[in-house]
Parts: sequence; structure tokens; C-alpha cells
Amino acid sequence: MRIALTLQPVRSNQLLSYNYQYQISGLLYKILWDSSKKYATILHQHGLRWENKDYKLFSYSHLQFEHYRPTKRGLTINGLVKLVVASPMDKFVRHLVEGVFQQGEIRIGEALFQPRELQILKPPQFDTNMTGLCRSPLVVSTVHRVNGSLKPYYYRATDPEIGEAVESNLLRKYAAFTKKSLESDSIKFQFDQDYLGRKSPKEVSKLITIKEGSEEATQIKGIVAPFQLAGNPEIIEFAWHAGLGERTSQGFGFWDAIKTNEE
Repeated sequence: MRIALTLQPVRSNQLLSYNYQYQISGLLYKILWDSSKKYATILHQHGLRWENKDYKLFSYSHLQFEHYRPTKRGLTINGLVKLVVASPMDKFVRHLVEGVFQQGEIRIGEALFQPRELQILKPPQFDTNMTGLCRSPLVVSTVHRVNGSLKPYYYRATDPEIGEAVESNLLRKYAAFTKKSLESDSIKFQFDQDYLGRKSPKEVSKLITIKEGSEEATQIKGIVAPFQLAGNPEIIEFAWHAGLGERTSQGFGFWDAIKTNEE
């Protein structure tokens, strides 16, 4: 299910960091906490487990601004702001809705808002072939040994292994949710090669800092480009709710879907 939350700034010209994605993650956990401390704690610490890995199974969009102005320090915000949150977990959605209505004010970084409207969004009609549009950077990674130390390597859109990495991650998350394993050929992912041919690597990559300003600050490299997703419509629908790739609970992997034959 997807929920669109519209926020009203409490004052004009509020400043928001360019790296606000992780701040939204903290906000969502606070909203869940206000509805159910037990559920928020379990989700934050563990999520759903499959093959010794934990998955949070929710994703969210970039903020959509009615009016904003970029500055050296961040975004100056005026007017309404919209956030879309998605999850295949009914309990997550229920606690999120209940928690939103308990909020007098909503804080994202130093910016303050009041909840104005909450809508449940109608899903598209899922088919065996869909085109996906990244609404936040898509991230998948592995580890490489550099000078004797293991360091994360974030796949680039042109890496040959990236399709398999996205597919494998999606099937593991699906198995954690359904407790059913599926064959690796039940879903296929590929970035739009024509689009990549027209764009430079810098135009399709996005560097995001999470935990900005802390000792744990980390830069994550993601990809923003159209892609094709083919296979079992049930898995494609699950991906639409849960997000694609890694770190979806930190603001990555949110996407919109359209039928390939409707392009």
C-alpha cells in the first residue's frame, strides 16, 4: 500500500538539508513509535529475517515541494510538501496512519510541519512487463578488497552484474515477506540501455549522505534511470510496495511503474 502525506509548514522560509532522506527515516520510526512502541522497536532492530539477513520492507519518495529555493546551505521551503510512503506490510501501514494522527508537529531536520492530509494511493495495473521510473536513487552493493581491507562497492548502472544484484535482492525480500523461495528467473531487471547511452555517468548517479553531520556519516552512491522489470506480476507489485535494491528504509529504491506497452 502507498500513502501520500501532505504537510503544511508551520512558518515560511524553513531550511531543509539536501540530504534529508535519512531524516525522514527517523521521522517515520517516531510516527510508528507513537502508535506502537513494540512494533517500532522490532522493525527498527530486526525487520523480517531471511537467510540471516534482516529486511525492513518499506520505502518512501523524495519530498515533493509546492515552492522551494536552493541555497548553499540547503533548500528554503514554502508551501505544501508531499511525502509518499509504501510498504507491503499491513501492520506497518496501520501503525503509520494511527501515528500520523497523533502528531501535533512533524519535524524533518530543523524544519517543522503540521500534517494536513493523508491519502491512500491506488496502485497501477501490474503486468508481466513494466517500465520503472526511479523516484529516489536505487542502490545495490557488494564488497571489494582494497589494500587488504574490505570496502563497499556501489554498483554503477553500466556494471554487467547490476541486474542480477537487483533481482537477487528483490527475491530475498520477497522470501522474507512470504516465506517462499522462488527461482532466480522469475524476475528480470535491466536499466534502459538507450537512456544510459544518452547520459553521462554523472547524470545517472546520485551521491547521498546519511547521518549527515555525525561521526557515522556515510556517502551512498545510487542510480537514477529508467528500467525494465519483467516476470511474475505478483513480485513486481511487491517491489512497488517494498522498493527496489538496498537501504529502502533510508530513502532509496522508491519507484513508479507504468506498463511497457503504454509508453
